[in-house]
Amino acid sequence: MVRLPFEKGDLYITDEVIAIIAKSAIKEIDGLNRTTSRVKDQLFNIVSRTGGTRGISIMNNTHGVTIQLKVSIGYGMNIQTLCYNLQKAVKEQVELLTGIKVNAVNVCVETISIMEKNKKNLINK
Repeated sequence: MVRLPFEKGDLYITDEVIAIIAKSAIKEIDGLNRTTSRVKDQLFNIVSRTGGTRGISIMNNTHGVTIQLKVSIGYGMNIQTLCYNLQKAVKEQVELLTGIKVNAVNVCVETISIMEKNKKNLINK
């Protein structure tokens, strides 16, 4: 949770809210299939009801937040370009909507999946 002090009181923004904003930015990037998480994380998400933001972790410090993303990328996509665009989009959206400084957006590409159109191309070769 991030605390932002104001003149007449404090504003608290939960990690869940930041993760939802990040997930919204992720959906805008072509070539990303989904955020991923390990089985243990998925079980935790079911119990804690945060399954909508699985694969997204928020780490706070006094100078802002660091966002960790675990993603699945479509086969044939340029990984470096895609991840750069993802980092930029997430950083911009979180900072714009919350006013919280994003120190870093770390991206872990956990899987590559074959999208439907790529499956057809591979089969026809």
